[in-house]
Amino acid sequence: MNNYQKIYLIIFGTLLSIILLFNFISDEFNWNVFDFIIFIIMMIFAVASFELVSRITKKEKSQKILFALIIIVFLLIWAELGVGIFNSPFAGD
Repeated sequence: MNNYQKIYLIIFGTLLSIILLFNFISDEFNWNVFDFIIFIIMMIFAVASFELVSRITKKEKSQKILFALIIIVFLLIWAELGVGIFNSPFAGD
């Protein structure tokens, strides 16, 4: 396991722990098992995308741009699933 994979695991574990904690302490934050499964799948795709970009692109500037794009797409999909910012068929309530 390389350093980047350790960082990905730390970030993933931290985000999942924060969400789980808020799920227990707040009535407004109500995730069910399906929500956690979708989040885990999204994180796996994001980490796989980071790894793919790291292996294919060698220029540091290009990597940073693609990493930022991956994060933006991840956050937009997460927001769409949560609150429906684009009013798509899979939008949240």
